[in-house]
Amino acid sequence: MKHFLRLTLLFLFFYNPAFSQIPGLTQFTTSNGLPSNTVYDIINDETGFLWIATDYGISKFDGVSFTNYTVVNGLPGNEILFFFKDSKKRIWMVSFNGNLGFIQNGNFHNKNTDPSWIQGSNATKRLFFLVKHYSNIRV
Repeated sequence: MKHFLRLTLLFLFFYNPAFSQIPGLTQFTTSNGLPSNTVYDIINDETGFLWIATDYGISKFDGVSFTNYTVVNGLPGNEILFFFKDSKKRIWMVSFNGNLGFIQNGNFHNKNTDPSWIQGSNATKRLFFLVKHYSNIRV
C-alpha cells in the first residue's frame, strides 16, 4: 500500500498536462483580417488602438477588427519593419525600402504624401538621418 501511495504522489507531482493552445489566448492570423501572418512590430497609440507592422502594410486593431493600410493609403512602403513614438505622440515607421513616415491624428505622413514634413524641424531631419543610417545595418 505504501508503494502504491508513493507512486501516486510521485505521478501527481510530475503530472503536467499538455495543451495545444494557452486557454484564453486568441491567435490572430490572415483569417481574422491581418494582411499577413508575418508581424514585425506592434505599438499602441494614445487612443488605445494597436498598430501592427507586417510585410504587407500595417493594421490598426480596435480590439474587435483590423483596418489595413498600404502605400495606397500613404505608407512609406508596404513592408514596415518597426515603429517608435516621439514626444509629440507621433508614431514613426520605418519601411524595408528605407523610407520613413509617421502617423499623427490618424493621418499618414511621409516624403511622398507630404513633401514639406521633412523640412519642418532640425529634430525631424536628425531623426530621419539616424533612422536612414542605422536601418541599413544588417545583423
